[in-house]
Amino acid sequence: MRNRVHSMIHGSVNTIMSLRANDDAEALKTRSQKCDLCRLLYKPYVDYCPTRPARFKLWRIGGVLKFDQYGTSANLSLVAGKEVAGLPDYLPIGLPNIPVSKSDLQVNLLRQWLTDCDKTHKCRTGKSGFMPTRVIEISGNIKAPKLRLRCWNNETKGSYVALSHQWGDPEKQRRLRTLSSNYKEHLDDIPFDGPKGLPGTFRDAVEITLRLGISYLWIDSLCIIQENDDDWMTESKRMEDVFSNAYFTIAASRAVGMDDGFLKSRPSRTCIPLKSSEGQYYICECIDDFHRDAEEAGLNKRGWVYQERALSTRSIFFTERQVYWECGYGVRCETLTWMKNSKASFLGDPNFPNAALEWNKSMRIRLYETIYKRYSKLALTRPSDRPAAIQGLESRLARTFHTNGKWGIFERFLYRSLLWRHVDGVYMQPIHDDPPGSTRKIPSWSWTAYIGEIDFIDAPLGETHWTEEVDSPFDSDQSAASTVTGRVLSATARRLMSRAGRFLQSSLMFDCAHHQDMYDNSKDSLQPEGLKCIVVGKRKGTSFPSRQDYYVILIIPGPGERRVYERVGVGIVDGRDVEMKEPGERVQIV
Repeated sequence: MRNRVHSMIHGSVNTIMSLRANDDAEALKTRSQKCDLCRLLYKPYVDYCPTRPARFKLWRIGGVLKFDQYGTSANLSLVAGKEVAGLPDYLPIGLPNIPVSKSDLQVNLLRQWLTDCDKTHKCRTGKSGFMPTRVIEISGNIKAPKLRLRCWNNETKGSYVALSHQWGDPEKQRRLRTLSSNYKEHLDDIPFDGPKGLPGTFRDAVEITLRLGISYLWIDSLCIIQENDDDWMTESKRMEDVFSNAYFTIAASRAVGMDDGFLKSRPSRTCIPLKSSEGQYYICECIDDFHRDAEEAGLNKRGWVYQERALSTRSIFFTERQVYWECGYGVRCETLTWMKNSKASFLGDPNFPNAALEWNKSMRIRLYETIYKRYSKLALTRPSDRPAAIQGLESRLARTFHTNGKWGIFERFLYRSLLWRHVDGVYMQPIHDDPPGSTRKIPSWSWTAYIGEIDFIDAPLGETHWTEEVDSPFDSDQSAASTVTGRVLSATARRLMSRAGRFLQSSLMFDCAHHQDMYDNSKDSLQPEGLKCIVVGKRKGTSFPSRQDYYVILIIPGPGERRVYERVGVGIVDGRDVEMKEPGERVQIV
């Protein structure tokens, strides 16, 4: 005998639309051995019901079926065939099976997404006529494309596509780069086939670009002269323009490296047809999960890619399960599902981060803190790229906030942004190799000088009084001793007072493990010789000023000049543990 869920779903369409079935799990399991529909239902019961209740409820909410009425995960999809007329708004027309990779149907769907956005949205907000310094010019046909590197000039006009990809492990992935030694060759021809031809990911990007009728493609390793520090420095500063002005960005989410490719077959999707007098319906395995497939893919765990996505106005994500389109109006799936991405007002916003103009101060602070905390967790092949890989995004934020910004610090939020710290239990590591083309290292007061995940000290908004003991590093009259604008932080250093060799009520957080070992305040015999602090702010509202919490930056003498210090941490210091009666000493932190 069929169980109740089986009977209801095989009933009329009206029954399907009002489906809220309460049934026996053991009966469903038994039927799943012979019935395809019950097998399809039983799998998400196992996956999404960890407690395995003897009886369960199946809810239809919109176009999905769920085992949890209030859960965020869709377990099964309910879609209608295109011939069904008079559908309610909540039930979508969909594709039970996604198009074959590289098929005309798939390419036509991508073209339709682009056309719809061009005609009905206002996502393209870039500079009219902008072109990168170099692009790959594509001509010919897909069987024998002709490629060459083309330098920008007044005659270089048209739209270009940008590729966001992983370089991959050099020992496992073949890499193709433009170098000073082959630059002239690439101006004439970049081989598509053969041992010197394009690796898989680049070949797939060329195919998509050409089949969509676009003549130019931008790929970092080919359009920036690698191992040329001057060109790298120049072009890394243009990433904001490159991605924000692209016609769209290809996100090669499923490719682990240059040689991997992204136009590969995808896992098949299980669908059960349901016939009715109104037309064809389907109950399908739910594969629409943009967060899992795109946002949590390996590509989005790379540092450079974080700003590439935020700066792109429109992106097409080629993932393991299906292709997704993202613009300011949401996310579209190959299944024809449309979803309002919660991040559309954040990373997916084509005008990112203009929505912040309507936010209050607290929300703006949380915005940049969230961005920096997320970015600090991401991987970089070359750690010294840490400030450069977010420079375009940082510049965009600085303009939106009407302030100066560099190295993870904003002048408008100077005191708060200086109070970064490592996450609990995980110390940071200094980056020893300097960025290409630099003559001075990244300042120690910037978290971009270290490897590791960051957080920020919680100085409550409205309950913190900021001191005037720290000067902006962005002041135009800064000492000429600094050859890089904004590198030196001038401030008043104050002595920390320990009793019995330790601080009584202070919480000190050292950036690196070796500084923690050196100045560990749990050792009674240890005197923090040389350790001083800069008072950035203090907690309001305490009736005993000497016992106020002070928010401080910890510093030690740096090598060389007197009164030159380096940051080693931050802290929340009890008023009794910092000397505030004396005027302090003006120092520079580098």
